[in-house]
Amino acid sequence: MDLAAYRTAAQEYATAWGRAHHRRFAGLDAAWDPASLHAAHADCFTDAAIDGLATEAETGNAGARRLWRFAVSARLRAVAAPHDAQRAREEATGGLARLTAALAAEPDARVRRGLEEQRLALAAEQLTPPAAAALGRVRDEVRALGWPSARALWTAMTGVDLGALAGRAERLLRETEPPTLHEARSRADVPRWHRAAWADPAFPADALLPALRSALVAEGADPDEPGFTLDVDPRPGKSPRAFVAAVRVPGEIHLVVAAGGGHEAAEAVFHEAGHALLLARRDPAWRFEERHLVPAHVSEAAAFRFERHVPDGDEARVRAHIASATLLRRRRQAARLLHELDLLDHGPVEELKERYARRMASATGLAWPGAPWLVDADPLLTAADYVRADEIAAAGT
Repeated sequence: MDLAAYRTAAQEYATAWGRAHHRRFAGLDAAWDPASLHAAHADCFTDAAIDGLATEAETGNAGARRLWRFAVSARLRAVAAPHDAQRAREEATGGLARLTAALAAEPDARVRRGLEEQRLALAAEQLTPPAAAALGRVRDEVRALGWPSARALWTAMTGVDLGALAGRAERLLRETEPPTLHEARSRADVPRWHRAAWADPAFPADALLPALRSALVAEGADPDEPGFTLDVDPRPGKSPRAFVAAVRVPGEIHLVVAAGGGHEAAEAVFHEAGHALLLARRDPAWRFEERHLVPAHVSEAAAFRFERHVPDGDEARVRAHIASATLLRRRRQAARLLHELDLLDHGPVEELKERYARRMASATGLAWPGAPWLVDADPLLTAADYVRADEIAAAGT
């Protein structure tokens, strides 16, 4: 296989995707058509391309293994894209972001329960059908690629034993206890608990960027030329949550930040800055897969570590909240991994709905409904990357 030619095509695909993602969610362009983007670069994930990369990977070529995973992931995202687009439309029409924001701001527990009922109805009635369809398409496509299961394919692409990883996730859930979340009693209370409005005085909006600059200096980066563009300008249609768009690594990386204060906003900005800094430090002389295709668990671990630069104001309550949030995330992702593996192994069988509710309730210590059982899962196993990233970040403490 001509790996040089494939790298060129893959770079064009990644650049087109990164640019479209940046422009849409930075509020620069309302157009967003993932299905067309995939179709325009379908040569990157044909049967011939995937088979050729798999053959190269079997020789021990680490770069080819990364390219193989890139191609397979693109193929699976492409088959799921129409269903993901439908889900995104339903989320926008149903006001999912608005409901979640209202939950985060609402002090009255009874009102939160009403808002949560609306959110769960949206999940059950509008979001579950496209989520189920996407899961089905991914499972079917894995078999069409000649693999007996998604578990087998993922293990071959990453070299990670999913059974062993699941075992470590189960051990984490056995050996730790859910954090105490004070007034939080159910899933409906989690957005407000995470928002932690009581900490706002320690995280004023005008202090966020100076704190970020200081953190970059502490990491040995030049804040005025860090290898990425920091976009802080307000504009209609801009994502309220920080994100990174990698158009070309390391030359064109956008860290997009919405104005706002509070600990949750600061944590999100610093997390995304960790991703951006890792990409900005790639050597421009490296091949595409070495620059662009940083393994997801490595990137997430870098982001978790950079979050440690979020200033805590030397307040014990803030530090305790951060520790609880970290433990809650680790336990939730461990439970999600086990659930995603169940779904990939068995499909969306009804018994997994109740297993999901029990598993998440045990992981969080909160009353947890079954309605999000498909909406809360990713058939591409992102939870596996988060679990591995948390292991790396925890080992670095």
